[in-house]
Amino acid sequence: MATTTVSISNLALQRLGQTSISALDDTGLLPEQCNLVYQPTVFEMLESYDWPFAIKRDQLGFVETPTSNYTSYAYTYTNPLLGDAIKVLAILDGFYNDSTSDWMIEDQYLYTDEINPLYYKYIDNMLAEEANFPDLFVTVVYLRMAMKMCIKITQDQNLLSQITQEFAMAYQVAQSTLGVNNKQSKQPTERWSV
Repeated sequence: MATTTVSISNLALQRLGQTSISALDDTGLLPEQCNLVYQPTVFEMLESYDWPFAIKRDQLGFVETPTSNYTSYAYTYTNPLLGDAIKVLAILDGFYNDSTSDWMIEDQYLYTDEINPLYYKYIDNMLAEEANFPDLFVTVVYLRMAMKMCIKITQDQNLLSQITQEFAMAYQVAQSTLGVNNKQSKQPTERWSV
């Protein structure tokens, strides 16, 4: 089964012991609650950790900084952020190394004194790409949605406590499993004298 907003929402509803919905824009308490919490929950979970599947890179365009606000007076160049960045992880120079210049992000613009080419590494909002969510991330999202909707739909504090514990464990597993996609250099072993 393909992962969609509705399938993720139905997993959350199933965890709450509720019936499935067919669309988020249907009328009724269940689709309205799912529609209310889905997007903010995905953004919240994407912002909470540097998930490797959501990391993207893009080149920045640049323009001379207009003198319209205080920030623009402090930097030479304004770079409009492209793509759907939720969180910027790094600003990279033309060789994909971390930029050594100072920079600041404000209102979807990067302010810097460094001339192009600049790139940025960021967490993408992924909203149109639910089919690419790893299963462990789907679990984290639907459990977090269930937590947010639990009291409104079930009025069951004990169920909320159970789901909160499940979420904490699932989040930890997702971080440790999905976050190991990086090559780490081996630490030298030390010899112990006896």
